[in-house]
Amino acid sequence: QGAMGRIPRGAGILSSGSMSRLLLALHVVMSAAIGRVQIDAMKHDIQMLQGSKFDTVIGKFRDSSVSTIWFYYPDTPRDYTFLEEYNKFAGWMKGMIRVCAVNCQEDGPFCKQQGVRGEKDTPKVKIYPTHPVPEYFYDGQLFGGALSGKVARLIPSKVTQIGNDTAAASFLAAEPTKPKAVLFTEKKGAPLVWRALSSELVFQRTVAFGVIAKGSADGATSDFEVSEFPAVVMQRGLGKGKQVDRYSGELKFKPLYDWINLFSESGMGDTVKGQGEE
Repeated sequence: QGAMGRIPRGAGILSSGSMSRLLLALHVVMSAAIGRVQIDAMKHDIQMLQGSKFDTVIGKFRDSSVSTIWFYYPDTPRDYTFLEEYNKFAGWMKGMIRVCAVNCQEDGPFCKQQGVRGEKDTPKVKIYPTHPVPEYFYDGQLFGGALSGKVARLIPSKVTQIGNDTAAASFLAAEPTKPKAVLFTEKKGAPLVWRALSSELVFQRTVAFGVIAKGSADGATSDFEVSEFPAVVMQRGLGKGKQVDRYSGELKFKPLYDWINLFSESGMGDTVKGQGEE
């Protein structure tokens, strides 16, 4: 071929330096297009956690409450996609457990210590149940609902199961200065919201929680004039000084918390500790 038709040796082949710059540019463009994990306290119900604060936020509460940590790298598309699902989970569990996240780009040594093997290993969620159950990585589907179902079963219950009228009388008479919140239900056992409200993280110190299944304590059901299920009542005091109040809102955590807080032993109730507050 003539000189005009020759291809110069090396033409079309990038040097290693040029290739590195190109890959970096592509990474920046892709990250910008996909999005970056940015957890905003005003938009999300997730608490950012630094490894140095682990014992203060989670470790010291392992005897009484459940926590989770999402380990992530901010520029990883998989983590960016998971942010919405984890925040759904955080919203559903708000006030019931501690829902945290750790940026492994900034806190690499802690992530490694916790068993995260690098950027290809995320999103990774570790669950910290109450002692003596050891912590473990969640291995289910990365959806808020699936994660909620797994964690909900771990929330400890401080609810008294009331199986007959004798048990009801004993429950209501114990600790006279402590208000008694009673859930009347058609189902056996305490639902998640009732268990969470009874926990140390919320009202354990100031309100006693009981649950009565339909047909198991007919005398108490009649005394509290319960005709429809489910129903929630609050009893304060005994004898002539007894006061009974009835709840009329939704059986959801936040409205129930606000109502029960009005009657708690201190007059103000336990404060639902913000995710990680002492």
